[in-house]
Amino acid sequence: MIDASAITLDALNADPYPVYDELRKIAPIVYVPQINEWLVTSWDDCRAIGALKDSVQLAPGHPVDQEFFGGPSVLTMSGEKHRGLREGIDQSLKAGPVARFLDDGGRDTVIRYIDAIAPQGRGDLAVDLFNKISVRVVGNRLGFDDVDDETLVRWFEALSGGLSNKDGENEASIRAEATIREIDEYMGDKIARLRATPDDTLLSHMLHVGLPDGEGPRTFDDVMPSIRVIILGAFQEPGHSVATTFWGLLNEPNQLRELQASPNEFAPAALRESFRWIAPIGVV
Repeated sequence: MIDASAITLDALNADPYPVYDELRKIAPIVYVPQINEWLVTSWDDCRAIGALKDSVQLAPGHPVDQEFFGGPSVLTMSGEKHRGLREGIDQSLKAGPVARFLDDGGRDTVIRYIDAIAPQGRGDLAVDLFNKISVRVVGNRLGFDDVDDETLVRWFEALSGGLSNKDGENEASIRAEATIREIDEYMGDKIARLRATPDDTLLSHMLHVGLPDGEGPRTFDDVMPSIRVIILGAFQEPGHSVATTFWGLLNEPNQLRELQASPNEFAPAALRESFRWIAPIGVV
């Protein structure tokens, strides 16, 4: 029988699924001391806990999350504050606005990066193409069109290294802390401008949309934890998802040929399948 006190982060990183399977049988909700978190491993329990979000105030996340995100983010807050901030984020990410954004410049960005890599004849598609497109397109939608690709990549890599630095490796922590200060300095000026003069970026919507009548725009402290979450997760996940999709298609040449012949018909199904493989957030 598995002992929850013996479960380590290294074991979960190596292969969590045998641990989850065993816990599901004997203790589907259990506190794991070595990671200072509760694991909820059954579908019914996850649904039940998710349904509590509007009736209880959920506890803050892991202390490391608090250190790097600086407070409750859209992923950890609940109740009216969550609904309001989520409305501001959704304003930019619903199907209609996303389609218009892609038509207005997103596809041009993709074509530009493909044209840049094509003469090389070969390359690391994940690093040299998919991740760069992901960072640029998401960065532009967020409102970071004045920040170059290399800086955006460096930001999310530094935050990722610091957030996963549970063994206390000093260099990763120092790099992450310096990056947080750099991001905050950049965001301070940008948020001040957007509070006074809104535009159609996601960041502006986060500041102005979903507020009670008569309440002014959100502040730096209101939105920065969620901005850090977006930098850490949203910048890289589209690139990872497309890379996974492409890898899957390369291993299924018949499906790849079908997609090449009818991309509008088959590309959405291929992407949905890759999302099923790599759900980006595996915790409640």
